[in-house]
Amino acid sequence: MTTLTMTQSGRIVIPKALRDQLNLHEGDEIIAEVEDGRLILSTRATRLKRARALIQKYCPTQPGESVVDEFLGERRKAAENE
Repeated sequence: MTTLTMTQSGRIVIPKALRDQLNLHEGDEIIAEVEDGRLILSTRATRLKRARALIQKYCPTQPGESVVDEFLGERRKAAENE
């Protein structure tokens, strides 16, 4: 665990060891949110990975099948039944 100190202007420096561990570089955007009294920092890449995992969990596709292909197939079937 690493303890960080906030400056008078509200800035916090992320130590190099943590930046290296998280593959953070100057200019990277970091998303900050408060959850259950905790400050949670994450990168856009991490958020995107989590979102993709959730989509895959709730909307799985077969290997080689895209979500677009699946959607178009469903729309074609619906059109045939009209």
